[in-house]
Amino acid sequence: MVCRNCGANIADNAYMCPNCGAPTNVGPQQMQGAYYPSEQKQKMSGKVVALIAFLSLVIVGSIGVIIYVLVKDNNRKSDTSSDSTEVAMSATDTEEEPLPQDEGILTTEKTTEATTEEKTTEKTTEKTTEKKTTEATTEEVKEEPGRELVVEGAGYWYGYGKNGYDRYKAYDLFLKAAQQGSGEAWFYLGLIHEASAEEDRYAQAHECNKKALDLGSPYGDYGFGCDYYGGRGVEQDYEKAKKYLESAMKKGCVRAGLRLGDMYLYGYGVKKNGKKAVEYYEKAAKSEDKPTSQLGILRLADYYMYAEDGMEPAKDYKKAQKYLGKLDENYNDGLYSKAEAYEYGYGVDQSDSLAVETYEKASERGDSSATYRLGRFYLEGSRGQEKNPEKAYELIKRAAEEGNSGAMWDLGFLYSSGNGTAQDYAEALGWYKLAVNCGEQCYYGVGWFYFYGNGVEKDYVEAAKWFEKGAEIGDMNSLWYLGYMYREGYGVEQNYEKARSFLEKALEKANANGDTENAAKIQEDIDKIP
Repeated sequence: MVCRNCGANIADNAYMCPNCGAPTNVGPQQMQGAYYPSEQKQKMSGKVVALIAFLSLVIVGSIGVIIYVLVKDNNRKSDTSSDSTEVAMSATDTEEEPLPQDEGILTTEKTTEATTEEKTTEKTTEKTTEKKTTEATTEEVKEEPGRELVVEGAGYWYGYGKNGYDRYKAYDLFLKAAQQGSGEAWFYLGLIHEASAEEDRYAQAHECNKKALDLGSPYGDYGFGCDYYGGRGVEQDYEKAKKYLESAMKKGCVRAGLRLGDMYLYGYGVKKNGKKAVEYYEKAAKSEDKPTSQLGILRLADYYMYAEDGMEPAKDYKKAQKYLGKLDENYNDGLYSKAEAYEYGYGVDQSDSLAVETYEKASERGDSSATYRLGRFYLEGSRGQEKNPEKAYELIKRAAEEGNSGAMWDLGFLYSSGNGTAQDYAEALGWYKLAVNCGEQCYYGVGWFYFYGNGVEKDYVEAAKWFEKGAEIGDMNSLWYLGYMYREGYGVEQNYEKARSFLEKALEKANANGDTENAAKIQEDIDKIP
């Protein structure tokens, strides 16, 4: 096969030219097995949104072919799944990178005062101090090559591009800019990796950020800061995260303030401080870079909508609505937040019809979280929608295929229960596993299939492995099944002491949840221990 970009000879099954990095003609039809749980998915109708893409990157001199699924960022605050819980990112061993020098950036506890004293001995107002601090700690940003491509790509990535939300166009534009030496483009390619369903997605994203760092881009510092903040591709380290984010701010990447604001909002590595969080969000909101300003405005809207009790500034729905009104009307995350405000009456009159209408608009523009939310309405028969399992299945399936991990979990349940679709244990197991790979904690669900041999050959050893993962996060069912398996010696060496320990923990969980029926059954299992 010949590269359509540079004319180099390349392998027939290559997804990217090793010479110039351009994508080849190998299309999603060859890629679907990397995403879908079964061969059956390869026969899907063309009407289904095809969201299986490819990404092959040349990083640090080595060529890697990575098959991935583009996934929309899923970190929503809404109760999209009754069983979903927050999951800590797994760390991946990597080489230790040198930390940036601590030069007194705005985000250190006493920087504002110290920097101001260095610049002037005059007594100034708070606004003057803030201005001088910013001048003292922020360098002028040098425009990187391929900037126009990055700006256009960001529009498609966040949903306000010429034709709305289009990940494929965003990917192509970022790749072209990266080939021109844009560190910011490498950062965005890292986001695409991070949003994939590949097991090593965080390590690959970190490598992209390292490429940006090697190019001297402040987005490299920002990317590293985010990696250490979330433990993505590296061991979580808030101190290192703060140093890299501060370094990015000093180099002019105002966007890094978003993550610094998050650290102060949640008290990650620093003392909780709502005022500092808001300061950083406000700086980002005033940025001339549209993605940064939109993210900053949304952070401010979310802050005033969800601020903890006792936090200063206090929760203020009117301010939240003011900021939501400043968002680009086609910005997907903004549409979702507006829909959520209508759903719960945050600063506006509660309206199920307006909530559904706004979720539908976001869904039409490719927001998988909005599609999933609509699916839940039809599954539950809530928010003015009649219960319709078949329609719920269609929407949840679409959201799962678009990469929404919560929808993957629910889709697995729908297949296993035969709700809204034909019962299919093999299909259910595939979606449960994919949900786990995308960060969900449905370990019990996967273990259940192996325990009973539904959709897969019965395997007590494999079941025990999954129940152990569930037990680590305190899942009642996982603790229950694991205790039973230790009592009977199924897949593990029989151990009555461990059996009692796991079952008693399961009983404690059941009682705490007011689940008297299962509590009684667990107690029966405990009583059967010799």
